[in-house]
Amino acid sequence: MLTTYCPAGATNGKPTAISVYNNFMGGVDLHDMMLSFYSDERKTVKVWKKMAMNIVRRMLLNSYILYDQTTADAPHLSRLHFTQLVVEQLAADHLASRGRGQRRHRAPNNAIHLLLLPSE
Repeated sequence: MLTTYCPAGATNGKPTAISVYNNFMGGVDLHDMMLSFYSDERKTVKVWKKMAMNIVRRMLLNSYILYDQTTADAPHLSRLHFTQLVVEQLAADHLASRGRGQRRHRAPNNAIHLLLLPSE
């Protein structure tokens, strides 16, 4: 009969590199998992487009994580609603700067206000 007993000081039989990865790479895997929930990747031949959109998605996810950790609002926004509000506000600001946003909608009470840094 095969025993499953493992003494306290015994190793688990995994190579050291795999054990280190399992102990310290949880945040990276969690971040990739969260990005996969709302995947919006498009087929494209140009690699720079995929890289640029990946960077934008990661920045948006990081901003949502910061919002989630620092906001104490009673109606807490979901990640999808947060993303929609950010995209709508960026699009409205862009169209207004081009002179096409004459008819601006009133921002809802839970709108996210972006901080625009002065250009140098």
